[in-house]
Amino acid sequence: MDKFKQWMRESSASQKAAVADGASTSMIYLYQLAAGTREAGAALAGRLEAAFKKWEPKRGITRGDLSSVCSECPYFKRCKGKSK
Repeated sequence: MDKFKQWMRESSASQKAAVADGASTSMIYLYQLAAGTREAGAALAGRLEAAFKKWEPKRGITRGDLSSVCSECPYFKRCKGKSK
């Protein structure tokens, strides 16, 4: 989540809007995720990961950075280890 929070601090409103639109969510929801008042489920985390790959590929933000459900998933852990 630290990568995501840093991106939220450093990104412009247009960057946030592009990622939110790409993930079919709202900028308000992104702010709630960063504040910790909401948590992304697996489906939203996957959509956000895809949006980050398209709009902010250098950041390397993955679904595991956005959702505790995904970060604890043994399949995600296995795939993440192979991509290093």
